[in-house]
This record gives sequence, structure tokens and C-alpha cells, in this order.
Amino acid sequence: MCEGRSWIVLFTCATYRAVHLELTSSLSTEAFLLSLRRFIARKGRPRIIYSDNGTNFRGAQGELNGIDWEKILKLTTIQRIVWKFNPPTAAWWGGWSERLVRVLKELLRRTLGNAVLTTEELQTVLCDCESVINSRPLTYLSENSDDLVPLCPAMFLVENRNLDVPDIDYRDTVNLHKRVRYRRKLLNDLRHRFRKEYLGLLIQNKNKKGPLSELRLGEIVLIGDDIKKRIHTHIGL
Repeated sequence: MCEGRSWIVLFTCATYRAVHLELTSSLSTEAFLLSLRRFIARKGRPRIIYSDNGTNFRGAQGELNGIDWEKILKLTTIQRIVWKFNPPTAAWWGGWSERLVRVLKELLRRTLGNAVLTTEELQTVLCDCESVINSRPLTYLSENSDDLVPLCPAMFLVENRNLDVPDIDYRDTVNLHKRVRYRRKLLNDLRHRFRKEYLGLLIQNKNKKGPLSELRLGEIVLIGDDIKKRIHTHIGL
């Protein structure tokens, strides 16, 4: 157990059965949305979310459905996340995810027993559990050393497709909580520093002498745009 009460959010892929574990301090909608942001930042944006009918999941869906999507689509081309809930009277619908919950509980039971951990220690244990679960074989495990390595979920965790969360960003901007405004300011400051300190280094100095003083056909360049967000900067040839 962790010092103080904590909960674990288990994200799993319905195709490859890979898992991602997030530690959260409460069962609130706000805490879940923060864990969803962390998941998207690390693993990519899902097109569909399946879940049970927990109040925090229902609350998160309500928050995202209540935003102005016309404004979101003016800034980005991402698809709206489709949220599908299990029927309240059919708990077996979530059987494939419940099996992974049981696997995680068994790993924690064997690893921790009745130990009391700090938050950092528990986060480390969860990373280890995540690695073990994602390394489990999905296909036949042969004793022949010449056979191919069996497929496992970790083999498919190779690329983040879409890490944007403009819908959650918009939801945060209309939320008047001071802490949310502070987090938004930090994100904007970080993007501003990225454009000023990093992208500025990529701009070639026209007065600089040498073979790179002029652009040549086939060279890759970044096309700056003060209207679009920094993460949507286009690349040109």
C-alpha cells in the first residue's frame, strides 16, 4: 500500500492488450482527466475509449462533450474521442480488461504483500508491473531456440500517433480553478521557450558565410507561423 490513499488507473489497448498504469490520488473526474493527459502524452491519443459506468468516467465524458468543438476544429484536425460505456447490467462486457486488472492485482500482491510504500516507490513498482505485463507472450511460446520470438504487447508500443489534447486544453481554459490556470500558463511558457530558444537556433543567418548561408533545393526547413500552435509547425523541402 501507499502512504495515504491512492488508486491505479489501468489503460489497455483493445487490440494488442498492452497496458499503461497511472497512479492517482483520488477517484474524482479532475484526477482522471489528469491521468488521461499523461497517458496521451506518453502513448498517443485514442479514437475510442471503453469503460464502465464509474462516476469519474461519466463526469469526464460530460466535461469533454460540453466543450465547443467548433472552436477546437478551427485549431486542429484531431478527431473527437468516442466514449463507449459498458451496459450497466452486463458486467461481462469488460471481461478482457478485468482479466488484466486481476493480473495486476496478483503482481502487486506478490510484490508488495502488506508493505507500505511512498508515492515514488509505488510509482516505480507500477512501472515494473507494466513492463512485466507488456512483455507477456501473446502467441505460442516454443522451446526451440531457432523459432521466432513470440509476439508480445511491448513490440507494438513503438510510435505515438497523436499526442494533442486540445479538447482537454479547452476544457481547462473555461475552468476557473486557479491551479488549472497555473498549469495552462506553464504549458504556454514552455511552448514559447521552445519557439524562441530551440527553433531560433534552426534559423540560418543570411549574413553567415559558408556553404549553409543559402537554402538549396532538397533541404528540410521549418515553416514558422505565428497563428498556428508551435506543435503544428510545418516542415518544407
